[in-house]
Amino acid sequence: MESERARVRNELISAHSVFQTWHAAVPCLDRRLADIMKGASLAPSELRRPQFQTTIYAPPTTEVMDLIAKRYGVEEKNRLDWIAQNSRNASTVALSMIARWGRLMLVDPTNGTVTTADRIEARLAAADIRAQLRAMDVLSTDATRLLGKMGIHARNQNEPQYGPARSCAAIWASGRLDPPLAVR
Repeated sequence: MESERARVRNELISAHSVFQTWHAAVPCLDRRLADIMKGASLAPSELRRPQFQTTIYAPPTTEVMDLIAKRYGVEEKNRLDWIAQNSRNASTVALSMIARWGRLMLVDPTNGTVTTADRIEARLAAADIRAQLRAMDVLSTDATRLLGKMGIHARNQNEPQYGPARSCAAIWASGRLDPPLAVR
């Protein structure tokens, strides 16, 4: 049980980094989508979707969770269950945004003549993505808060040279929500 709890807490370090990344990136993505909705003329590079991160967290089995509850309290078990659900929800939200982002390319003149219908479709896609961004903001804010309470520090363990953006320019220049630490 202790090794499984250690594994979980280790995975949560990376999950916390992903949630912090989303929390930092949501305002930048929202501004870009608002520009699209207003009909702003954007360069093709400004319409490209940056690489989205998702959490990878495999909760312990029910048996291990019951042992964790006995040893560390029901609150820790409930928190781990909540983080698992939150991670699944965040992945679903990210996939939904990815599925809609392609429709933004309709207003890219390098793909052909941009029609009124194209602008309307891109505007609707941007509105849909903004709604999903709001969901991601809630999920990432709540998860960041809970993981902090649990004493789980954030660190991108898979790619330690990347981290949450400190500027919108870093996201758009790098093409990642978590740009290289040297340029963020």
